[in-house]
Amino acid sequence: MSDQEPFPYAHLAAQAAAIVAVIWYVAIWLIGLLGHIRIRATISRKLVAGAPRAESVSSTLSPSNAPGVTIIRPIKSPGPFQTEPHLAECLLSSVRQRYPRFELILTVADHDDPAIHCIRQIIRENPDHDVSLVIGDEKIGINPKINNLIRGWRKAKYDIVWVIDCNIWLDPGAMGRAVDVLLGHPWDEDLRQKPSRRPAKFVHHLPICVNTTGTDEFLKPWTSRFDSSGCALEESFLSSSHAKFYTAINTVAIAPCIIGKSNMFRKSHLMELCPKTPYTEGGIATFSSKLCEDHLIAEQLWKYTVKDDVKYNNENGTSAGLIKHALLNEPCFQPMSGMTIRDYWARRSRWLQVRKFAVFAATIVEPGTESFLASYIGGVGLKYLGLLPADWTVLYFWLASVGAWCLGDWLLYREIHKYETVNKSDPDCPVWLKVGRKRSIPAWFLQWLGREALALPVWFNGMFRGDVNWRGNEFSVGIGGIRQAN
Repeated sequence: MSDQEPFPYAHLAAQAAAIVAVIWYVAIWLIGLLGHIRIRATISRKLVAGAPRAESVSSTLSPSNAPGVTIIRPIKSPGPFQTEPHLAECLLSSVRQRYPRFELILTVADHDDPAIHCIRQIIRENPDHDVSLVIGDEKIGINPKINNLIRGWRKAKYDIVWVIDCNIWLDPGAMGRAVDVLLGHPWDEDLRQKPSRRPAKFVHHLPICVNTTGTDEFLKPWTSRFDSSGCALEESFLSSSHAKFYTAINTVAIAPCIIGKSNMFRKSHLMELCPKTPYTEGGIATFSSKLCEDHLIAEQLWKYTVKDDVKYNNENGTSAGLIKHALLNEPCFQPMSGMTIRDYWARRSRWLQVRKFAVFAATIVEPGTESFLASYIGGVGLKYLGLLPADWTVLYFWLASVGAWCLGDWLLYREIHKYETVNKSDPDCPVWLKVGRKRSIPAWFLQWLGREALALPVWFNGMFRGDVNWRGNEFSVGIGGIRQAN
């Protein structure tokens, strides 16, 4: 008995764990590669006037036939004397949409928000557009974004609702292309022709952060601008890890994966799934007691069938229904400046804090998708199974894997930040998109390395902290739910 191993199945368990580790590592690489390929093949391709992909059927219809769209842009400035970077350009990108029938509702949470002056000037300068300003949120729950949106939601005159964060810039043709995907166009002028493809219930854009720090000074190296180095980290995150996995997950469409920067859906669908009750007015108000409203709205439309699903099936002899979610083949852009490393830390931690109970499984495994930890997991598994060269240690494999990861992210960053989807000859195109990126390889490598090195510490901070601060609103997040602390 004494000759027996104390744990007779320890070797088998270790071998199984090593196999799982290798499978995980390979799967993460394949998922990232899928996202990379789609971004290069479609999302970052040229999209200028005259190109086939640039023209939308919806935008060519007459105002009486074009489906109406309500754009709602909630606004809350980061401080009493500070607006979002390039706010006017971002809001004007909605006014300048080449689309025959839409309204723009700008909702501002606070009566003393410094953005109000800018918004009123936009309204004065565009009297021929249907632009309205709603000042003052309504406390219907703990979610500050829903509180800000709700009055604009009630005011919306059209069924198609496009919710866009105030710090997002979109190409002038983006609305028409989004409506085409949502409704399954092309249609003919009289709307008699059936859609040539399946309509969707929810469409959204891949968000790309653009660090505009130093744009007017030809982008000085970020290492000389420590007061804004958080922008470089955010730009790196949204141009590498997030871009790849967000795109890949939405391509295979195995689960809802949404960030609420630019989302279009039908108001009637959400009201059908979230009807009025004695306790809530329904629609987006249903989510006022929770954070992560973008994920929850998208999840609702993903999980449940609406009448249009049944109608589509009956008319086309299928059981597929509408497409649940559709990621559009073009990005939206978020200009960013003035973010410190502390701000970046707080921003990424807050994101994890509010997501950890909404999508727990995805959040708990997130560190294993990052280059440092995934490479270590893969190296340990391969070494245990004897699949590495005899003279290779786990460290050698880790260095090689992280190096390959870095190269892939550099190539993806270069592709994304060419801004090929933007018509740079358009006089209204922002200068921070016209100039493109001027990062040297060493400068980019430093921001990439900083982002990768902070990924695991940020994850631990987000997972084990229960307090969330969002622009003056304090929340306590726990298993029992979310409550407002002030």
